[in-house]
Formats: sequence, structure tokens, C-alpha cells
Amino acid sequence: MVQAIINISEDANMILNVIKAKYGLKDKSEAITTMAEEYKNKLLEPELKPEFIEKMTKIAKQKSIKVNNFAKRYGLWFKCMICISNHMQIKSSKKWQRKKKILYK
Repeated sequence: MVQAIINISEDANMILNVIKAKYGLKDKSEAITTMAEEYKNKLLEPELKPEFIEKMTKIAKQKSIKVNNFAKRYGLWFKCMICISNHMQIKSSKKWQRKKKILYK
């Protein structure tokens, strides 16, 4: 166990007294330890739940799909171009028709 002499404000002292009374602790060092544990549990990165680890392990073992062109496979470029064309109002122009043919041959 580490011993330390610390200087704390009046407010911090009141908070430690409240923690000490709430949890029925013997002294302020136990209150500081309890406060540090609460901080660790709430603010620091918690450990992953075993169910989540098991689920991710199963997903990692699944057979993957080879995709050469993600945007073409899921139609993302076409949707993007439609949004752009609607915004710029060039949907019926010859330039748009050429781009459409190039993208989806």
C-alpha cells in the first residue's frame, strides 16, 4: 500500500466525507480508493463482455466475400451521381449520359 500526504480543497474534503458516509467507510483513504474505482469503471475503457468476444470470434471465423469494386457492387456511385445530378440539374444532359455509360458498362 502506498502512503501519501495530499492537499485537497474544502469541496473535495466534503465530497470525500459524503462518499465515506454513503458507503460506510472507515477513513478518507478508503473513500479515495472507492472514488478511484468508480472513476475506473465509468470513464476508463471497460473490459469487453464475454458474450461480445464470443460473437466477434464467430464472425471472424466466417467465410469472407471477395469484392473487387465495392461501390459498383452496392450501387453507391450510381446513387451518388443521381444525388449530384439532381442537385446540379444536369440529369438530362449529354455529359451525364456519357458518365452514366462509363460507370456502368
